[in-house]
Amino acid sequence: VDPAARLPVGAQAAEHWDLVARFDGGQRLYARFLITNAGPGERTAVAFGHLLTRDGETIEFRNGRREGRWQLAPDRRALRIGSSELAFASDARRFAFDNDKRGIEIRLSWPDDASAVAGPDAFDGYRVDLLNLATPARGSFRLPDMTEAQPLVGRAALTHSWFSRSEADLLLRRLDLFHLTPGPRLFLSEILPPDGAPLRWGAADLGDRLARLEAPGFAATGGSGDHPVPRAIEMGANHHNGSVLLARTRLEVDPLDALPALLRMVYSFGGRPRHLWVDTAADVVLKSPGRDAVSRIEGAGIAALYFVDALPRNKQP
Repeated sequence: VDPAARLPVGAQAAEHWDLVARFDGGQRLYARFLITNAGPGERTAVAFGHLLTRDGETIEFRNGRREGRWQLAPDRRALRIGSSELAFASDARRFAFDNDKRGIEIRLSWPDDASAVAGPDAFDGYRVDLLNLATPARGSFRLPDMTEAQPLVGRAALTHSWFSRSEADLLLRRLDLFHLTPGPRLFLSEILPPDGAPLRWGAADLGDRLARLEAPGFAATGGSGDHPVPRAIEMGANHHNGSVLLARTRLEVDPLDALPALLRMVYSFGGRPRHLWVDTAADVVLKSPGRDAVSRIEGAGIAALYFVDALPRNKQP
């Protein structure tokens, strides 16, 4: 699976990398790096995200630059947008936000640990690859009131998505669930289109390997409101059973707030997008078809929900 930028072609083409991390000290990190052709010009780049401290403080960061004012490495495996950086070299991957003016510094690194899984072709060229899943990660952060940087130790997950049409035309909601506890790994994804059935896929440790789960047989249940958060993800088919509870919404944001003004106008027509990140607790048993290998997956993780608009009533769980 190649993490490099694809730079898709088209007036509404875009791609983004989404990073989530859960740390032993109680902190959470959520970040998105976006390259888009929407709006004036092409290849506008935006990085935005949040660090949540164990005390409940939310540290926001954002950078946006027009084409020619941000950097993409020649091999397309590193981006720098203002004070924000994301890199995926062959031996190590890293995220950094370093803003001396605000007195904020966040750094995180993790290996390429062979946990990448290519996603299926979705709707009209919408594609998602899983680049890292529950990968051990280390770093540090420093805030204005700190005399020295504090350590970050935990596990991270990274996805890469790209598409040549407007994302708002291709899906209503995307739910990505990352199990971020040591032991067997689990990733589940549901892409809900405006019309037709949802695309569900995943990846999990089945015995001695991380494998893609095709049509893994799960359903999001419960939830209400314009941007409903399911209460649980139930698995009960294809040799898999158990549930993942979506316990606590840690953060809810309007992604338009992070975009430059001209891009915000383009993306806001007719839409009320939301990004939400929810703590999860899993108790799932996976069995590899035709084999005796069984993986029991228990513990904590993060569910990321991306709504491009308020969800119609007939599409709610």
